[in-house]
Amino acid sequence: MTKRVARTPPLVYTGYELTNALRRYLEVGHGVNFDRVKSAAIEEYKDLWGDEYNEADEEALAPEREAVVVRSYQRYFARVRRGARAEVRKALEIPYRYHDWIEGAPKIYMFVPTGAHIRGVRASSELKTLCDSEDLKVIQEFIAAANSLLPEAVRDEASLKLEDLQFEAHTSESLLEPVYTRSEREELLPPRYLRAFSNVKPSTTAHASGRGNNAPEHARHIVKIKKPISGLLPLVCTGYELTDALRKYLEIGHDVDYQRELSVAIEQDRELWGDQYNDADEETLAPQRAAEMVTRYRDHFRSVRVRAPAGVRKALEIPYMYFTKDKGAAGIHLFIPTGAYALEQYKSGALRTPPEADLEAIQAFMDNANSLLPEAVRDEAGFKLEDMDFEVHTAQFIVQPPYSRDEREELYDPPRHLLAWIAPSDG
Repeated sequence: MTKRVARTPPLVYTGYELTNALRRYLEVGHGVNFDRVKSAAIEEYKDLWGDEYNEADEEALAPEREAVVVRSYQRYFARVRRGARAEVRKALEIPYRYHDWIEGAPKIYMFVPTGAHIRGVRASSELKTLCDSEDLKVIQEFIAAANSLLPEAVRDEASLKLEDLQFEAHTSESLLEPVYTRSEREELLPPRYLRAFSNVKPSTTAHASGRGNNAPEHARHIVKIKKPISGLLPLVCTGYELTDALRKYLEIGHDVDYQRELSVAIEQDRELWGDQYNDADEETLAPQRAAEMVTRYRDHFRSVRVRAPAGVRKALEIPYMYFTKDKGAAGIHLFIPTGAYALEQYKSGALRTPPEADLEAIQAFMDNANSLLPEAVRDEAGFKLEDMDFEVHTAQFIVQPPYSRDEREELYDPPRHLLAWIAPSDG
């Protein structure tokens, strides 16, 4: 049973947010049709939901659709970069990404890091406006190299321009490094903006854990604490991580073939990259493939849930997500929140073991989910408490799923695990 708590990392990264500028660069300059990318995502969703698909839900799901499109910018830019000359490629950093969320929906941004600073040497307020000559030099080289790859006829319209980019500063844990192929790794690592700190080792973040101080490395990550919601005191959310258990539930209990879905994703990349596709890169891309599959678990669980009786659906929370990094690769975990408590309760040690209310909530979830399994596979596929990890996260670290209208009515707004905190302020 793992609990996670924040510790400040030593470095702050400066750079430029270029999400909208990058889309224009790819759409106008390189003919990428992002409407087609979005349409493909919708068609895939229609196939998944079948007769249960509701066109009216597209408005509610629009933020998630947009997140799918923005994530693809990295892939298309990497393809453009791969076709460039060697000296041009060295100046073309594949954009990192960072996540935010608005009204429970994921919001993804593209970011080119250009510098790094030791936190504490400069005040955080100063870093927000800091843009030294090295940052400008790096981004100007990036812009010049990228624009040199544009056809002359569209260069003025499609090109990246400094005034269209936003200078920003981020803590190290909020940025997700792209997954590099072998050739990209040779050209871009160690990261250019970190070379001045090549002798500075990243801090090892310790976490309070039900397993003691020797928690396995894969169970460690950093929690980013933002301002508390609704002006309330800082909250932590308790609940259960169930990523692997959910996959087993869906594969064995509902005949979802994730190996087939993985094969389809690989074939789509083969088609996208053409002759530039390299089978040897699949090993490097494996973490990204795995992360993409995890997002599918939630989609499939929603399709199971929507077919359940109304009384069962109310107990079936759609899993939230949280993001981690493992050697620069994005990791996605699924999480069922079961309670919310003041940060002081966590600090006091009161949440070292699951509170009774949390145990009751997860038991209700498991019982109702398992009731939807065929009797023949219920024991093998069913959720079991020992297959899940009880965890504690800051309230802003876990990402609420975007709900359809029906889901929002059934699962409440505000979220069920926050009702005790938000309901009093509603009068």
